[in-house]
Amino acid sequence: MGTVRFKTSGPASTLCSDANGNVYVTNGSEVLEFAHGGTKAVATFNLPGDSATGCSIDPTSSKVAVVFKGSGSDVAVFQDATGTPSLYDSGLDSIYCGYDAAGDLFVDGYTGSGDGLSELAAGASQFQNLSVDKQVYVPGEVQWDGEHITWQDQEKRAGVIYQLSVSGSHVTTVGSTKLKGSYDWPEQSWIYKSQVLIPFSDHRPQRGTRIGLWKYPQGGNSIATFKTFGKHEKYLSLDGITVSVPASL
Repeated sequence: MGTVRFKTSGPASTLCSDANGNVYVTNGSEVLEFAHGGTKAVATFNLPGDSATGCSIDPTSSKVAVVFKGSGSDVAVFQDATGTPSLYDSGLDSIYCGYDAAGDLFVDGYTGSGDGLSELAAGASQFQNLSVDKQVYVPGEVQWDGEHITWQDQEKRAGVIYQLSVSGSHVTTVGSTKLKGSYDWPEQSWIYKSQVLIPFSDHRPQRGTRIGLWKYPQGGNSIATFKTFGKHEKYLSLDGITVSVPASL
């Protein structure tokens, strides 16, 4: 597995990638775009706020959605990854976001009474709060696994990814993948085909120091662990991960 490291100036950063292998990195009040394998940003998207966290690419249109902290809005959607974004209020203290195959955008975070999910259906002008049959310990990555929208639980002893079925405003849990060994606050996961990768801590809470690889959706014990990252690994804090694959492959 090849890796490319990015130095960012904002708070905890997360990543997402599109079908062409372009990588997007949240960085405080902006989002940086890198070409596949590149180490210098080829574009910068400015946000009307700061503390950007989750991002996701709409597979139907190449829109880039970003969760951030703002006044009156917390989700920015850049049309075709360019220009001034459309702004939305998810109704949550939002953290991560993910598109499904139809271009519906899901955001997770906290409500006044616990965790929650909201949806911006394709073509809709506002988010709808969803009723979920399962609560998580700490809301994590939201993503499409090829069949279901998924919701990661960043539980402090082992990461779990729940597969969800959405009908109107009701969400039902139809499966789960437990990532054994991803202890001490697993970070943002990334599902790619039949595998899932996730940074996690090695007995150092809330500081990602390793990357684990699991079979998906089977889960269980990891099939590989990556823990050597050069001379800076002593100070390394891995907040997120993505898989970048160029369109030619």
